[in-house]
Amino acid sequence: MPQDGNPEDSSSSIRAFGRPILGPDHRVAACAVLATGLVGACLVVVSNSLIAELFATVRASSNEVSKSTLYACLALSIVVSAQAVQAMGYEQLSSKLAIGYRDAQEKALLLYMLRSGGVVRNRVGTSQAVSLLTVDLGRTMSGVVSILGVASGLLSLAAYIAWFLFQSIPVGVGMLLVVVFFYSVNIPLARRTARNDSIVMAAADKVRYFTEDHLMAAEEIYACHEERISARMSDHLIADRRIAYARFSQSLSWQVALNLVTPSIGIMLGFVTAMLLGTDGGSVATVVPVLLWALPNMLGHMIHVSSNIQSLSSALVSLNRLQSMFGLEALKAGRAESCRYSHAPRHASEPTRLLVNGFRAVRDGIAISAIDSFEATASKPTVLMGPRGSGKSTFMRALAGLEQPANGRVVVNGFDEMWGNLREQDWISYLPQHPSLFSGTVLANLCLDENAASTEQLLGDQITHLTGLYDLLVELGIRQGRAAETEALEMSHAMLGLQFDVGRYGSNLSGGERQLLALGRCLLRRRPITILDEPLNHLDLATRARILSFFTSSNINGILIVSTHTMDGLDLSGVNLQKLSPPHGERSRRYKVSCP
Repeated sequence: MPQDGNPEDSSSSIRAFGRPILGPDHRVAACAVLATGLVGACLVVVSNSLIAELFATVRASSNEVSKSTLYACLALSIVVSAQAVQAMGYEQLSSKLAIGYRDAQEKALLLYMLRSGGVVRNRVGTSQAVSLLTVDLGRTMSGVVSILGVASGLLSLAAYIAWFLFQSIPVGVGMLLVVVFFYSVNIPLARRTARNDSIVMAAADKVRYFTEDHLMAAEEIYACHEERISARMSDHLIADRRIAYARFSQSLSWQVALNLVTPSIGIMLGFVTAMLLGTDGGSVATVVPVLLWALPNMLGHMIHVSSNIQSLSSALVSLNRLQSMFGLEALKAGRAESCRYSHAPRHASEPTRLLVNGFRAVRDGIAISAIDSFEATASKPTVLMGPRGSGKSTFMRALAGLEQPANGRVVVNGFDEMWGNLREQDWISYLPQHPSLFSGTVLANLCLDENAASTEQLLGDQITHLTGLYDLLVELGIRQGRAAETEALEMSHAMLGLQFDVGRYGSNLSGGERQLLALGRCLLRRRPITILDEPLNHLDLATRARILSFFTSSNINGILIVSTHTMDGLDLSGVNLQKLSPPHGERSRRYKVSCP
């Protein structure tokens, strides 16, 4: 299976999304639908003529019902029945065509997603990929019906106007003016409704992406006491969606009101026309009754056409979304977000020494983690090393306030603290073992809060430079421009790298780049206690050594606790190493911490 974003063997399968190509069977079905619409237009002319003849015979024989009147009534009944059959046939044929078109597009979509090695799924997310098969693809299907509906409705309207122009030019011109006036008002409303509908879709996508991302990163957000920031961001997005939906509802209500009022106005215009022209006799006596009969039907066709125009506009919006996603075009960098990271002076009561005694965590009656004694100070980083499954992550989660141990005493600066109180004091910055990235830019992933310092301060921060994060930003910027040649150009690439879109779940980054970005986010919080659970995962040896050197330097003022299962090839001389080693023959997974 090819892994590139534009596999050659799938180019033909996706071609249908570049433009709505119909296969031979679909072309035959489309011709059948249009022919059915043309039959409807012919039936309009016949029914109008029969109405005129019926009223003419009734007027000629006012005393008794003549045979010609009965024949006209019978013929009109047959024609009306034929119109009903034509309408049913049209709906069935157009629906069948649309479903066939959707099936072909869906097969092309699935084939492309399979052959593209999951690039589309990784780029837009699994939930969005599923919605492509439901919302967007469904709208492209309705767009096919809308095109045919517009054509059929316009054919019927043209038949009405042509008949009136042939019988009475003033009445025909009046009907033409009514149609033009209606569409001059209704079509802009329909297009505005479709645009607002697309805005609602985009706002709903943002809320869905935000919800998914923050649920996946819920432990990190909670441990760092940033749920209020998350809630505030959610409120803003939901408010934007509410405003977009209100605008959509407003434009839709105006359109519905116009559709409801227009038939009544048209009927009143018909009566006025009858009063003004009723004394002329001749052709007017024939045209006016047909006018009263035809005007409501004309207005029904007009409303049908305008609603199909709205559906067609929505279908085009969805088709453009499909094209942009399948084309795998580079996403444009959004506007620069503001960012918050703290340079505030540390409070005198912030922790500098942390002790844990008698820690024990139990799950389903089994001790999954047990540590007799643990100590961490602000003087040097503390590395908790042990094999996989030794309970390191459970202990780190308990310190972060995510787990409540069965036993254990935590002492900070000589004072007993309750488990979870470290989090409540905003002391914790926590990096989980499997961190998550948010949809959006690198800057949005480095700084969750939108209040605050400039990007220049972020790029000049020592954490950004000493951890290798700055080099990553430059590399991401180079991916979107030419290679850096000067220091100023390097800074511009770093600025551009902050606007690099990480994709859904960080799919545009490698595993090491995702880990380094999540680590930078954790360190930039500058909390008194930094808890890093397996922070060196997915990183190469040079980057691991660089980060460990940063840990052992004096650049972190606070308690730093790092858990890992291996430190092969790294210099541990500057760390407080505490190992978890299981006692022999112990089945309860109880581990002892020992210092070398």
